[in-house]
Amino acid sequence: MGRVRQLDALLYRVYEAAGHRGKPGKADRELLTAWQDAGMSEGLILLAASQAAQATGGKMRYIDTVLKNWRAQGAATEADARALIAAGRPRDGQGANKGKTVSAQMYEQREYDEKELERRLGVDD
Repeated sequence: MGRVRQLDALLYRVYEAAGHRGKPGKADRELLTAWQDAGMSEGLILLAASQAAQATGGKMRYIDTVLKNWRAQGAATEADARALIAAGRPRDGQGANKGKTVSAQMYEQREYDEKELERRLGVDD
């Protein structure tokens, strides 16, 4: 029971940082335990939770993804993760503000000189 109370206390802090409402359950305790067993510090977990604050949907899944991607990018400590954030590295492993590219976007923009533009627009001198 003591371990459950200890995990729940940290989970409430994680929930608060992530803007999540609810009560800790078995699945969240197991996820938190897995993070701790993987060597992730409380500070790193809380930092990832703060990154999940703007996320919609499953906050714990988002935190898990953030932690996995930080680890894949070589961030083993809270300081490493803060450096990635400061450098503007995406926390979710995707390109920063990078959306889907469709074929209609993959063309060279044509440039007109002033006379050609006036001719095409039908502007008379």
